[in-house]
Amino acid sequence: MIRRNGHKGSEYLGPCDISEIEKKLPVMHHNVRYSCRVIFLNKKILLIRPKMILANYGNNREFSMMYWLNLGEYFLPRMIQDLTGQTTVPFGDGVLSSKDTCIGSEICAELWNPRSPHVDMGLDGIEIFTNSSASYHELRKVLTMSLIFRICLFQSGGIYLFANQKGCERSSHLRILSNQISSDLQEVVTATLDLEDVRSYRGERCHPHMHKPYQRIQTDFTLSDCDDRCLPTHQPVEWIFHTPEEEISLGPACWLWDYLRRSGQAGFLLPLSGGVDSSSTACIVYSMCVQICQAVKDGNSQVLEDVQRVVNNSSYRPEDPRELCGHLFTTCYMASENSSEDTCNRAKDLAAQIGSNHLNINIDMAVKGMLGIFSMVTGKWPQFRANGGSVRENLALQNVQGNFVPCFVQIKFLGVLQVATKVKHFFRMYSINRHKMTTVTPSYHAENYSPDDNLFDLRPFLYNTQWAWQFRCIDNEVSRHFPTNLIKGVI
Repeated sequence: MIRRNGHKGSEYLGPCDISEIEKKLPVMHHNVRYSCRVIFLNKKILLIRPKMILANYGNNREFSMMYWLNLGEYFLPRMIQDLTGQTTVPFGDGVLSSKDTCIGSEICAELWNPRSPHVDMGLDGIEIFTNSSASYHELRKVLTMSLIFRICLFQSGGIYLFANQKGCERSSHLRILSNQISSDLQEVVTATLDLEDVRSYRGERCHPHMHKPYQRIQTDFTLSDCDDRCLPTHQPVEWIFHTPEEEISLGPACWLWDYLRRSGQAGFLLPLSGGVDSSSTACIVYSMCVQICQAVKDGNSQVLEDVQRVVNNSSYRPEDPRELCGHLFTTCYMASENSSEDTCNRAKDLAAQIGSNHLNINIDMAVKGMLGIFSMVTGKWPQFRANGGSVRENLALQNVQGNFVPCFVQIKFLGVLQVATKVKHFFRMYSINRHKMTTVTPSYHAENYSPDDNLFDLRPFLYNTQWAWQFRCIDNEVSRHFPTNLIKGVI
């Protein structure tokens, strides 16, 4: 909520988070691809703002896109025209002028550039800067970002709203901040700030400079109201930083949970040798369990639903991290004739502390084959689904077999219903087996330096195997031509 003292006679939309009316997507303009931010309000597109400074370092590969500087007109696709009632919309480097303030946009890496757009925006009187970002996690990166924000707003003042993959908002002082690392899929935070503070600050410190004049797009809305003058504003808060050790404990733990819930597997298996490497990995899995239990305690229904699906128990509710660890985490000490009693005891003690399901096995029999070891430990032989096995058994045997069999056969002689079935089957099997095409173990990015040979292969390898929206569109298209009872019997 933005407060402006003495403002009268304006339409008031209530508490408004700028990021709620902004989305990010690729746009083709003049047959060229752009990474854009689409700003819309009340089913009307106000501005398509393309990214002007592209990132091509670290994990970023954005030079496949182009950048755009001018402000012009963009002809909307017909399907969008039918929804918005608009034929063309502004496209380019513009800002939004409301009845009570002016709002500018930055996109992701533009904040990090020495010639960030907010510099000229501030000199041209733009008071609110918004940034929708997909900045991946690196150790100590948040500390660097905090310094950039402080320098940025110390120089020219203003209010900076920054929404990352874990959204947060910041102003000339830090007023409110969401969790840096958590299992929540999204968070919404709100703050009440006073535009007069920005104007007073600039009046004291800023002087006219040569700057780029921005084209303003007039919009018929306001962020403030004359009745909000008595609302207290949020006071500055201290930014609490995680230590690198805490980031290592929390960040990879969230990544493991995301990996687990997306992959559809039942948990993790770790050979626990008693050494520092495997022991550290085990502690990170336990950290994952701690965060899951805390999220469920805080009322996160999505995390609870995911946990119940993973453990295959719709009534399960995790409360104790050690107990949850026993459901999700199996550790095994793989003894051989060269193993020592000390390492065996260290592995056993750590497993007891974190609550993992711990096994002691002897791998001298590994020469008898992987399936022989699996049978000895679990007491059963996995079966393919065609032979009565479960979906997870089927996938495990596929992993052992290591073969990806294309499921998309020729369909030119098939009916529409059969085509839909084959297409859905292909994408379901592709999403299940895509990860096999990676040649090294998937890893968590924590530093720019990495020995990962797949650094430049950025294709996704984890998909939502349900394809709910896509498959629903296929079913809806088929339903236009066939009776509903026939569709349910075939698809």
